[in-house]
Amino acid sequence: MLSLGLTLPDPTMYFDEEQEMWIYQQPDWSEFREIIRNNGPLSKERLRLRKLSYETNKWVRESLGGA
Repeated sequence: MLSLGLTLPDPTMYFDEEQEMWIYQQPDWSEFREIIRNNGPLSKERLRLRKLSYETNKWVRESLGGA
């Protein structure tokens, strides 16, 4: 990943050559649980787009015999 020139989202993450393992900071698990429960910062927009996509593509499901 690093060889491709990509940056890591966690600035504390690095590869420890001596231990031969990645060292990183644990994510905020309470924030993660909130996102899973659709209480994230972009949840409303994501769910709105999902509903729009579902309605827009209704004709495909109907043509395949589904509901």
